Amino acid sequence: MAAGDLINRRSAVPFYSQLKDLILADIQSRGLEPGDRLPGDFELCQQYDVSRTVVRQAMGELEHEGVIRRERGRGTFLADTHAPGVLGHALIGYFEDIQSGSGTHHTVVRRKGLVPASAAVAKDLAVKVGEMVVEVERVRSMDGAPWALTLTQLPLSVEAFLTGKLSGLPAVLRLESHLTMKKIKAND
Repeated sequence: MAAGDLINRRSAVPFYSQLKDLILADIQSRGLEPGDRLPGDFELCQQYDVSRTVVRQAMGELEHEGVIRRERGRGTFLADTHAPGVLGHALIGYFEDIQSGSGTHHTVVRRKGLVPASAAVAKDLAVKVGEMVVEVERVRSMDGAPWALTLTQLPLSVEAFLTGKLSGLPAVLRLESHLTMKKIKAND
């Protein structure tokens, strides 16, 4: 750490947010790779002169974002953001990953068809309950490992687009990138 890498106690930015940024900068400057061990909570407390609460909140956010992984009894490690089960950027970052050319990406359409809209789907898509909507279920893989199962529901008005000459997956991806979509969390 450089001498200037300290928490600015006069800043309006919360300490945990500053610490999170400092940790990210340290990861980048040291050229750490997935699996590399990071300092523990106690060491970070001493290094940045902050409380354990601040450290735990910063690390908790990094863990939630998929940047780090914690293993009880072993320590904290830089996460492999492309590993199965790490969904810090699973859906939003997928297109960025494809554009950057990192890894091998593959998507399989498991099912595509029409289903009646549930009350929640009807509300989100501004259609009537029971009205038919297009449903597409896909498995996305990165470097041969499945890492996301997506279920997309679209208004029937796009069905002609999906079943026409652009009926392949790129049409669905193109639709997703141009339509406003509501993201939901999967149940544990």
